[in-house]
This record gives sequence, structure tokens and C-alpha cells, in this order.
Amino acid sequence: MAQPTALNTGKHTFRDLLRHCNEVPSSHQIHADTNVLTGRFSNQRYRSGVSIHAADMLEEQDLDVEFNAEPRLTLCVLFEGELAFSVDGRRYHLEANEQNGCQAFALTCNGEQAVCRHIRQGRRVKKLSISVHKEWLEVEAQHSALMKRVLNGYFMAENRCVIWQPSATMVNLATQISQPPPATPALRVLQQEYHAIELMNASVQEFLLRQYQTPQSRLEKAVAYIEAHSHAPLNLSHVANHAGVSISTLQRLFKAELGKTVVQFIREQKLRKAQQWLLEGKMSIGEAAFSAGYQHVSNFVTAYKNTFGVTPGDERARFLLGNDEQNVGEN
Repeated sequence: MAQPTALNTGKHTFRDLLRHCNEVPSSHQIHADTNVLTGRFSNQRYRSGVSIHAADMLEEQDLDVEFNAEPRLTLCVLFEGELAFSVDGRRYHLEANEQNGCQAFALTCNGEQAVCRHIRQGRRVKKLSISVHKEWLEVEAQHSALMKRVLNGYFMAENRCVIWQPSATMVNLATQISQPPPATPALRVLQQEYHAIELMNASVQEFLLRQYQTPQSRLEKAVAYIEAHSHAPLNLSHVANHAGVSISTLQRLFKAELGKTVVQFIREQKLRKAQQWLLEGKMSIGEAAFSAGYQHVSNFVTAYKNTFGVTPGDERARFLLGNDEQNVGEN
């Protein structure tokens, strides 16, 4: 049976957080009775070795909670909001919204990693996490090809933390776990454990597929993502996560294959989108400048001329003149 430890909806103190935390923090600087979270979260610890943590909360304080992680695999699906943490000083930040969709990460620890959870006032976090101890995976792997695949896929990887955009299959499984249908306690335990193992299996399949992607295919994914989102704000972490690489690897790919940085490529794509809107008559020069991320029209005009060899005003005038001459010829 499961060992449920669930919090009711409401405000939760730092003492509550410690009581329901899988790890014991090594350092913190906040009074135990300070309210740090509003919302609900629950932990389900099963005798099989699987732990399920679901949360839908608003963070109320700026707080960094440090702890030494036990040897375990943690798989998380972020449905909505932001999540920030560090592993051995390397910072990770996930953001799930309508533009980015859901986000997922897998974190493997061998007992030596220093992990820090960054809680920030005003952030919403809606997520599902599944964790299993490495010892449990090693035992299960002796008579389960699936668990052996999970164990080898994650713990033999170079990166201790992998971030990606989960498939619809993963999101659906995570939703079924976080919002289970009515059932008897015994049946719910079986359903939760089954879906948790299925979720781990789906995640490792996606993880392994990403491992075998070529640099060219990752570059193509990054370029396609930038082109599809050129109308909206973009940052390097979102592009890198979508392509399945680190920011530094992403920078090297763009420089080696395209001869320019990621930021330069993004800027050019936004200018090309602005050019399209100008020539189609959908925006004024000021509107196009703002849509391309420029606060001052003069900066937009300079960048536009450096890219296309002509100012936006002159190019639009030539385009309109060409259309007028074509119309006269047709008449």
C-alpha cells in the first residue's frame, strides 16, 4: 500500500515543506513557521519504491533550499508555471505556458550532487514528479528489461539533468497520475504505480531518441522553433530545450553551421518577419519595429538597413511603386 502524505489546500509553512520533502535540506535561512507556499501538494510513497509528488502552488517567498540528493532518478512534468533549481552550481530554469507547452526534466543523482531548489515569490508551479531510488532500479533491472532500460538510459548518460518538451503520451500519463479517477484505495495504488512506470518508460524512449539525434537534426529543430516563434519573445534556454542540447552546444552549432550566433539568427528572423509585415501592408514602420523587439524606431531602421541594404521606408515605397506600375500595365 501507499504511504500518503497529503496537504490540504491553503497556506503552507517552511516546516510543512520540510515534513513532506523527500530530502533533508542541508542549509536554509528562514523561520520554520514562515508561509512559503499557497495551494496544494501531496506525496505518495509506495512500498514498491516509487514516490509520486503532485503540486499546484503559488510560491510566497524568495527562498533557496539546498540539500544533498540521495541516489535516485527524478522525473518531472511541469504543466504550468516556472521551476528553477541548481545541480552542482549549474542552474536550470523551466517555464511552461501556452507558447512553450509543457516541459519535462529527468535528474539522476548518485548521492554526491548538491541540489538547490530556488523558490521565488509570485511564481506558480503546477507539476508532477516521480522518483525512484537507484537501488530499487538495480533490483528491478535484474528481472525487468524495461527497468534495465530506464537504469542504463539515465544513469549512464553524460548529463545528470536532461530537459525536453514531453510528448502528448507523457503529458496524458502525468495528467492521469495527478488527477486520478475515483477508485478504491487498493485499485488507486495499482493504477498510480502502473502509470508511473509507464511514464518512466515513455520518458526514457524520448530521452534515448534525443541522444541519437545528429547535430544537423538538432540544428534543424532549433531553426524551425525560432522561425515558428519569431513573432514572440525568445530566449536561448527555450530554444536549447526544444533542440535537446545545452545552450553552449547550441551556440557552437549555430557558429559552426551558420556562421553566426543564435542571438544574431533570432534577430535576423525577427527582421525578416517585420519585412514581410511591412511589404504586406499589415503594419506601420513603428509597429514593425516593436514587433521585432526594438524599443526605438531609429535602432530598427539601422538594423534593417544593415541586414537588407535599404531602409524600411525606402523598401516599402519601392514595393508599393512596383505594384502600382504592375496594375497600370495590366489595365
